[in-house]
Amino acid sequence: MALRLSTANEDEFGHLTATYDLGNYCEQCDLGRAQRAPFQMRGEPKWGRRGLLQLNWVFDEFFATPEVWATIFKPFGVECRPVHNRKGQELRTVVQLVVSELVHVRTHPLEGHRCELCGLIKYRPFTKGFFPALTTRPASHMVKTYESFGSGASAWRATIIGKELRLALTEARVRGVEFTPLAEAQAPSGST
Repeated sequence: MALRLSTANEDEFGHLTATYDLGNYCEQCDLGRAQRAPFQMRGEPKWGRRGLLQLNWVFDEFFATPEVWATIFKPFGVECRPVHNRKGQELRTVVQLVVSELVHVRTHPLEGHRCELCGLIKYRPFTKGFFPALTTRPASHMVKTYESFGSGASAWRATIIGKELRLALTEARVRGVEFTPLAEAQAPSGST
């Protein structure tokens, strides 16, 4: 299942330089950033009845309450890292989910665009139907794609979760999450 989460309204001023190593970053297409420090938020999120959220300017990082992480994600081997306020103090009510494994998805017939400045490719955001099939079987319950998606100066890697993790989230009635089913991988020609 591809994962999309609800967004939280946070000011994006300075988040790139505070959070990422920008040595390979392309400002034109938003590819090449690598996280080097904890995310910063103004203060504790206003969770309401949600247990998961996503910052509205970072589409490939996900945040949970410590309770949701401990009861749902930790048993599936998903690590977390702290989130700080702008003074560098660790927040109590939010953690970032850490997704280490990258997998490839079938890119044919997706529409890809090569950045004129850096030469990297990203694919148009996926909005309808099944998310493209994986080309390899993941070892983890929560993975990201090698391929990036987006348009203009926005790019992200899609996050994919296994059906057991989706079931755990659904049974626990965790709010702030939507699921998009994955297309089935097709067998190679000539196989039975």
